[in-house]
Amino acid sequence: MVRGTDAAQRSAPPDARGGGARAFALALTVHLLLVAMLVFGVRWQSRPPAAVQAELWVPPPPASVPVPAVPQPAPEPAPAKPAPEPPPARPAPQPEVERPDIVLERQKERERLERERLEREVAEAERKRREARLADERRRADEKRQQEKQQEARRREAEAQRQADAKKEAEAKKLADAKKDAEAKKQAQAKKDAEARKEAEAKKEADARKAAELKAQQQAAERSREDYVKRLMSQAGTAPAKGAPTGSASGSPTGTAAAGGAAGGADGDYAGRLSALIRSNTVFQIPPELGGNPKAVFLVSVLPDCTIASVKLRRSSGHPAWDQAAERGIQRSDPLPRMKNGSCPRELEISSGPRDER
Repeated sequence: MVRGTDAAQRSAPPDARGGGARAFALALTVHLLLVAMLVFGVRWQSRPPAAVQAELWVPPPPASVPVPAVPQPAPEPAPAKPAPEPPPARPAPQPEVERPDIVLERQKERERLERERLEREVAEAERKRREARLADERRRADEKRQQEKQQEARRREAEAQRQADAKKEAEAKKLADAKKDAEAKKQAQAKKDAEARKEAEAKKEADARKAAELKAQQQAAERSREDYVKRLMSQAGTAPAKGAPTGSASGSPTGTAAAGGAAGGADGDYAGRLSALIRSNTVFQIPPELGGNPKAVFLVSVLPDCTIASVKLRRSSGHPAWDQAAERGIQRSDPLPRMKNGSCPRELEISSGPRDER
């Protein structure tokens, strides 16, 4: 760089002006060489380097020095002492020319710094991009977790609702089934009660009919028995004592029984004694629903020693429980009492009712 002032150039002598021209030419040559070296160096680089900016400082052209006008000859003055010559002007400082290698070093340093800056920017951009990617991944992961939590919450809510609906449906079904069962039981009970009432009425009617039939049969049997006793007594030549029990027990109309009856004609109270014995050995609890005094008629075979050979039910009373109780009473009376003449009837027809007088 060449700096100068107009005043210095104007005051510079002719020799100084000539030195400035030489300095300018030298500086121009050096700069041209520097530019050539830079261009040559750039061509040999493997990759295009960054742009290089260089400033060339050219010294300004020398200012035109006005030619002093030639003075007109004047009258010679009186000789005077010559004025002292001014001191020679100091030459202007020459601009400092930088060495090409230093310029290249500085250029390389600038390029290195630029590369480092670019690398830092690239690294910073990569770091920011990586951080942004990580942040985006974290955000996506958080959103995914939130979605999974929401889905799990919805799933649990749906499962709870499903269980509640199933429980409600099961309770409703259970209630409906219970109501249905209760209605079915009610209908079945009503049907059963109706059938029971119907059966009770039918049984009552049947019992009434049977009681009427039995009563008629008993009355007929009683009349038949009385007739039989009368005939038996008339055959024995005696008449039944007044007030003696007739029809509680009787012998069979066989020849042997008739002979026995004749032999014991004076034993008119045998039937009463036999009936009292059998009744005392008969145990039976009369049920409240038993109507009337149904009679069971048995045919009893007797051995000569008055032991019972067999007991056969000739006609049922219509109540098996009483039939069995009456038969047991006859069996417990074994052996039968003898008549007054010491003999025993070979067959007896015994009629017994639960309400007979004891």
